Amino acid sequence: MLNLSNHYFEFGPYRLDLRERLLLRDGEPIALTPKAFNVLAVLVRHSGSLVEKDELLNEVWPDTIVEESSLSQKIYQLRKILDDGSGEDHYIQTVPRHGYRFVAEVREVKPHPAETSENRSATSRIDSREIEYTRAHIVVEDEFSDDTPQPADRSIARAAPAPGVNRRRWQLIIGASLLLFMTAGGYWAWRTHNRVNTSNLHRIGVLPFKPLGSDSGNEMLGVGVADALIGKLSTLSRSNDITILPTNAVYQFSGREYDGLNAGRQLDVDAIVTGTIQRDGDRVRITAQMISTSDNKVIWSGQFDRVFADIFTLQDSISLQLAESLKPALTSDQKQALVKRETKNLAAYEEYVTAIYFWNKRTKEGLVKSIDHFQRAIDLDQSYARAYAGMADCYLLSAYYGYDIVNPNEAIKRQAEAARKAVELDDALADAHLEMAQVFLNQRRREEAGREYRRALQLDPSSSIAHLRYANYVFYDLQLNEAAEHMKLAVHLDPSSPITNAAYSFVLIMQRNYPEAVKHCEKALELDPQTPLVRFTLAGAYEFLGRYDQAIEQYTQSLNTNHTAAIAGLARANALAGRRDKARKLVN
Repeated sequence: MLNLSNHYFEFGPYRLDLRERLLLRDGEPIALTPKAFNVLAVLVRHSGSLVEKDELLNEVWPDTIVEESSLSQKIYQLRKILDDGSGEDHYIQTVPRHGYRFVAEVREVKPHPAETSENRSATSRIDSREIEYTRAHIVVEDEFSDDTPQPADRSIARAAPAPGVNRRRWQLIIGASLLLFMTAGGYWAWRTHNRVNTSNLHRIGVLPFKPLGSDSGNEMLGVGVADALIGKLSTLSRSNDITILPTNAVYQFSGREYDGLNAGRQLDVDAIVTGTIQRDGDRVRITAQMISTSDNKVIWSGQFDRVFADIFTLQDSISLQLAESLKPALTSDQKQALVKRETKNLAAYEEYVTAIYFWNKRTKEGLVKSIDHFQRAIDLDQSYARAYAGMADCYLLSAYYGYDIVNPNEAIKRQAEAARKAVELDDALADAHLEMAQVFLNQRRREEAGREYRRALQLDPSSSIAHLRYANYVFYDLQLNEAAEHMKLAVHLDPSSPITNAAYSFVLIMQRNYPEAVKHCEKALELDPQTPLVRFTLAGAYEFLGRYDQAIEQYTQSLNTNHTAAIAGLARANALAGRRDKARKLVN
């Protein structure tokens, strides 16, 4: 049964008084039928969360069997009453085949004694004729609607006005009812025409949530929540019709003031998820919305204010709502994957969030801090598979970039230990299999490495890093076409990565597609002029195109960081340009 507390609920210009059973707009009462009021009360009390149809029916029509059409009718009435003329559902959102969600921000207020008397006074200000009409309408609804099933032989008798009832009032009510049914079809046709077609949304970017307040931890939490949503939503990409950009592709927007629409177009996505986050003491406040980048229409939005201890439930709720807005008919396996918990330890999660923040920096200092925080997360929860996978990648990057955080041989050993533990704990974790592929490569067990790469890509087809590393793997076997295919996918998933663009350019050079190689290298250079690999690769592309002066310029600028190879490239470019004496000096 509906529990009507002695609290107000405020949203937009409205106040819902459960005790007095009043809905007020800017202090003025609005007439609601009893069942419509109860439906609104249930939705408001569960604001931000999906309320299943069965739950609504049980709350509003307890111990009574009614059709879903009764609920649909009440939702329609509420939308008409709450409509602000903008054509958007700012209050009640339909989740197809499931139920409804109240999406406006709701504030629960405990009333002062004086406020109760004010509401009663407000009620008395309603015109007496309006009260009379409202009561008549309520009587008609309770007698004729599906709220209370009626025997068939009584339905016609109840349609006639009872003795003493004003005939003019009945005519008005019947006329209004006919008008309601006539306009309903047109209204829903209009709503359908203006609704975003989510079937055309295939590439989704989840940006780091913008931090609010002066606490620097909010920025890390903004990255962490986005990373969690990306991990959960990436399960949708296994159906091959939705791609969720990986965290490393969107990290560039961390802690920045950005325009979500421009960011979405920069990332070449169909829809972008943006939001704000603020942790204040033991509470966390999140606002989020998903916007179509083609027309700037809001597809989904939600506002959440919870205790921080509920962060896991909050992430589950947001990911489910986002997923349902993209794919209304989720399978049971997809739903289960969306609410999968990596850890139940809140402190371990906070350490993991901090580790991910520093891991994305890819600097020596960042990796040192990342290893420290991953280790703390593991110490707090030794079953945290994703933390082990993150730890493994830190040691791998340390060895690859020559950071020497530990001795390279020790780094490879620790990477292998952490990777094996991650797979042991969670065989369905793509990152764990990606790390195991590198373990097998280091052991020169190429067949096993290939199997692990393919398993990682099967589990997460949206991983740009998996595509990049697998491309390098097949390139070693001179499978140039397959290497180019996966490099292209890596660039598509992470278009702002200078390293990925440069690596793709190298494969294109090997395919003798020099113009396209120059295009991607110049883009990589624009993204990061300081990356030596980019200039060296671009010089090679210019050289093969016969643009020797440009090749010499790029080789010269890469001398400081890639000295021997750059001198060899300079010698070759000068020789090809006909400057043989200079080439001999460089060779010597």
